[in-house]
Amino acid sequence: MAAAGKSGAVDAPGGTLPPDVMAALRELCVAARQQRQLAEAIVARMVGDGVRINGSALKRRRVLIVDDNADNREVAAATLEASGFDVITTTNGLEAVVVAHYASPSVVLMDVSMPVLDGLEATRLLKSSSATSHVKVIAYTARPELFDSSFRALFAGVLTKPVDPSVMIRTVERFADK
Repeated sequence: MAAAGKSGAVDAPGGTLPPDVMAALRELCVAARQQRQLAEAIVARMVGDGVRINGSALKRRRVLIVDDNADNREVAAATLEASGFDVITTTNGLEAVVVAHYASPSVVLMDVSMPVLDGLEATRLLKSSSATSHVKVIAYTARPELFDSSFRALFAGVLTKPVDPSVMIRTVERFADK
């Protein structure tokens, strides 16, 4: 019979885990694998067939546009696509963090005020991950006056909505080529 250690955990004979613990771990691994496969399938559908999950950056000039306003997303996407950028769009910061991890954009246009996860927190998450810390994030906001120096330090730049298309293109090109 296995004995309980000081921590309350059960020590199995021979250093093996009890069968019920092994079964629970197997179920967790299967669930985690299924969740990863689902996330990969969703991202692949969003960014196209060219996505490589464990590869290097897919396209050097890929831009992720994050905005909860459909009109803002569509105008920015059309502007940047017409300039030769590969564009992906998401509607909130949580989607952006997941998509950025798999799609490897070189630039993110990040709205600041969004539901689910706002642009400030999403940018902090992107900057704290080794997979996305190199990505240039440009604040894309209608209220730049709310930014103090600590917020500005998170972002490579700020574009104020509505933005002149030529300014958007020049700004994104400047950061995409770094």
